[in-house]
Amino acid sequence: MPPSAVGREEGRGHLALRQEAAAPWTPASSRTCNNPELRSDLEEVLRAQGITHLVLCGIATSGVVLSTLREAADKDYILTVLSDCCEDSDEEVQRVLISRVFPGQAEVVTIEEWSATLKL
Repeated sequence: MPPSAVGREEGRGHLALRQEAAAPWTPASSRTCNNPELRSDLEEVLRAQGITHLVLCGIATSGVVLSTLREAADKDYILTVLSDCCEDSDEEVQRVLISRVFPGQAEVVTIEEWSATLKL
């Protein structure tokens, strides 16, 4: 099951992540900035579980999604961006990132295209 936000540490901008209905030993991750990997233990958790492929989406395509994509690509993760699950306040920036920038480091697909590839 995908991670879900469960709370923020007051005043410090931390976001805790955990897997719903996860085993008691499942680690949580916290972050201190817009990039969920930067300054957090998320990479350690992903590597410990053998996760090498990340699927990215979110609000602020030019912020959180771009920052995460760049860092994850530098760390040799396989990346997929869900184009119709990303949004930016600047439509032109959104268009350029999705159509020209992201394809250089990630597979860019719609959620329908991606979900069709899942093994159920």
